[in-house]
Amino acid sequence: RIVSNLKKAASVQQNTDPADITIGRLSQMWFNHQLLRELLARVNDALPAEPINIKEIFQYLKVELFLCVNRCSPTHFYHPMARKRYPAAETSMPDARYQVILKALSQKQKVTDAGCL
Repeated sequence: RIVSNLKKAASVQQNTDPADITIGRLSQMWFNHQLLRELLARVNDALPAEPINIKEIFQYLKVELFLCVNRCSPTHFYHPMARKRYPAAETSMPDARYQVILKALSQKQKVTDAGCL
């Protein structure tokens, strides 16, 4: 259902039939370089003492996607008792680093002269 909804949204943006939107195309839209750079800049602006790199942004987005698909919270995903259910938690970014990025993204951003975030 999530992939179906993503395909519908992408088809509107791309002005095409949802059936023509492949998983590969969705991942290219989700993990595009501009989005990664913008997220990196936003997080690093909020965390000057703990800068992150593009690989960590990519890992963060992978965790977010996993959480959406599996309908679970970060707390449950990273909980030691849930390791059998979510083995990806063992190989994904550490919970502490995930929380740092999440906190940075939840902070209000300064508005520029142009009025954009």
